Amino acid sequence: MYDEAAAAGGTILINGDLYSGSDHDAFRANNTLQRLRTPWVVVWRSNFLDQCICVVRDCFDRQSPIKLGHPMYKGEPSKLCYSRRWVDHEHSEYKAHLYRFPTQAYLGAQKAIMGPPAGLRLSRMGLHSAGSQEVVVVKYEDLTAVQYPDADETGEFATGVDAFSRILNAWQVSFSAQQLEQCMLPLRGQRGRPGPHASVVHNIDELKDSPIINHYMRY
Repeated sequence: MYDEAAAAGGTILINGDLYSGSDHDAFRANNTLQRLRTPWVVVWRSNFLDQCICVVRDCFDRQSPIKLGHPMYKGEPSKLCYSRRWVDHEHSEYKAHLYRFPTQAYLGAQKAIMGPPAGLRLSRMGLHSAGSQEVVVVKYEDLTAVQYPDADETGEFATGVDAFSRILNAWQVSFSAQQLEQCMLPLRGQRGRPGPHASVVHNIDELKDSPIINHYMRY
């Protein structure tokens, strides 16, 4: 695949999921990515409860020995999982039922290994961003904020454009600041701010008294 892409003058974009572990084989297969000097970027969610909810609603923990919870639709266990992204359903009725103790452990673990620690870990594996011995680390929340209706007023649009520019620079993509901003402008107002977690967690009241869960909870 790599040789074919190179011969065609193409580029392969690899999305390795550090949360679910699907990155491991890609990183370690014959050191292919290191040999090709593949430039890397880590995009991480700083609200780990959001990440946990996404894992449960998409059933990404299905192969894991430790289950974080299960999806619920209209108050009943559901098997929609990842297909929720294209199957017609009432989105407001699809929620995550989180298991308290696994969720607490998950949040604590993610705090220790994700974000800047993930970039450091990858650089020690011989992976890096273009022109650097380190891996660029960008917040998911900074990228999505360019879509908020009030992103200009809050300064989040500029922050988001800067985050996207860091990714493109890390991949050695040629662009101008004006080009990037023009690409981002149509996205404004396309997405609302995240709502309270009660809207996406089925058993929210059972979790509020957990200090680490409450730390990430939106009200």
